[in-house]
Amino acid sequence: MSTLRCFLFSDLLPEERACVEPCLEELGNSFKVQRIEVTEYHKSFFTKQIVDGPCWILAHDWQKALQFLKIKRSALPIFVSVFSTNLRKTTLIETWIKSFQNVVPQGVRLISHSPMSLRFFKDLAGIPEIQIESLPLPLPHFSQDRKNHKFTVGTYSSFRLENNLHFVATLAHYLSKKDPDCCFRIFGFGPLYQHLNQLIDTLGVSKQVTVIETMEVSDVAELDVLVYVPHRNDHFIPLLLAASAQVVPVCVDTPGINDYVVDSQSGFIVPQEDTKTMAELILSLKQHPLLRKELSKRFSQQVQNSFNKNKVCSEYAKLFGGVQYQTKNYVRRAL
Repeated sequence: MSTLRCFLFSDLLPEERACVEPCLEELGNSFKVQRIEVTEYHKSFFTKQIVDGPCWILAHDWQKALQFLKIKRSALPIFVSVFSTNLRKTTLIETWIKSFQNVVPQGVRLISHSPMSLRFFKDLAGIPEIQIESLPLPLPHFSQDRKNHKFTVGTYSSFRLENNLHFVATLAHYLSKKDPDCCFRIFGFGPLYQHLNQLIDTLGVSKQVTVIETMEVSDVAELDVLVYVPHRNDHFIPLLLAASAQVVPVCVDTPGINDYVVDSQSGFIVPQEDTKTMAELILSLKQHPLLRKELSKRFSQQVQNSFNKNKVCSEYAKLFGGVQYQTKNYVRRAL
């Protein structure tokens, strides 16, 4: 059995780690998984250590992870999960210049977990297709111990610039004004926690809307309806959490969403920035608890069928186990 070295960085967000853990567990059936919790000791690891076999790097900021480990070129297959990125769209001149360079080190392959980031890398960042793989994340598992409470809507999101928190605040404001008995919870943590609290106070809905700083993904089980509002480089993790907790999803339309939610059958999908339609759907669900129960069951079963760890991780095992990797210079396709 070959060894799969997994480098886990401390900046992995709780929801990211929640999806990674079942993957590592399942891969233990195909590999001898060596978990490496990255510390300062591992700085410049690939310039100091002789490593054989595949490596999988798991960090929230994959670019910083590559710089930290000093990966410049590798004859070994090194895979890097992409949970976020600071790469930007390039101009035609920049794209032409980069055709003589390599944004991603040779020997490294990025694993995109959503159609949005895959399109970004291929069409906008100019990364060669041979260095990009597309694989979903598996369904996480956690306790579904739901407390008795009145109807509660909410979202799970990192409090960061790349997430559309103002849309969430606007939706919460609309619901609170339309139905004062509707509770709204915003779960997560991050640098914009204080800003989000101030925004809720300014809107005058702090009695109905609560921003809860938490690192417990199982808090999603407190919700009856989960609002899913992706913004940039998203990977559908909040939907996986909702499916695990059997919570009804109401989502903003985005590429790839139909793989998770069947509109009007296992949840609802509304157009981008359509706060009113989303709010009215949520208020309708509030009045129909039996419908919520049926939708949540369908949603959970659908996601379980498509994204259970056995099914998803078999694709990871194929990727890590059967690599014939090319390290010569790549030729970009014509623009």
